Amino acid sequence: MEVSRRGADKKMRDENKSFLLRAGTITAAALIVAFCVKLWIVDAFMARGEHVTASRSAVFNGGVKENWDKTKHVIDWRDASKHVGDYVEITGTIVAAHRNEKICYLNFDKDYANNVALIIFASNFERFPGDMEKYYLGKKLKVEGRIKQYKGRLEIPLDDAEQITVIK
Repeated sequence: MEVSRRGADKKMRDENKSFLLRAGTITAAALIVAFCVKLWIVDAFMARGEHVTASRSAVFNGGVKENWDKTKHVIDWRDASKHVGDYVEITGTIVAAHRNEKICYLNFDKDYANNVALIIFASNFERFPGDMEKYYLGKKLKVEGRIKQYKGRLEIPLDDAEQITVIK
């Protein structure tokens, strides 16, 4: 009787170990899948400025509700802070520009931290003139795009040179 009881206890321990091993493996696999989805899908959309939501009528960018419509608001670039999330047309002269391997900044004011900047990501560089930071510097531009706020700074991400018209 004692022998069969020990055998039953051993069998129960083995089953518990097997269950815990399977549960741990499934949990680890689920975490890996969730991490990969975030890394390859969600982060990729966020880097492009797109946001995945259940609704197509509005998205949230840094807590600011955006409109999907392209109703264009013609504004002065100095008023950009009043139009975060709006699709706008602004006109101004580029007085400062900077480019690195990841991004190009075109600024309407030397105080770029407190004013709207045009930004072009490296993935779109081929759609613009080669030395875009030199090409646009000192020129008056008319620009169309959606004003976004990123880490407290205002920006209009540009995807294509067609969003820019050189006035002079």
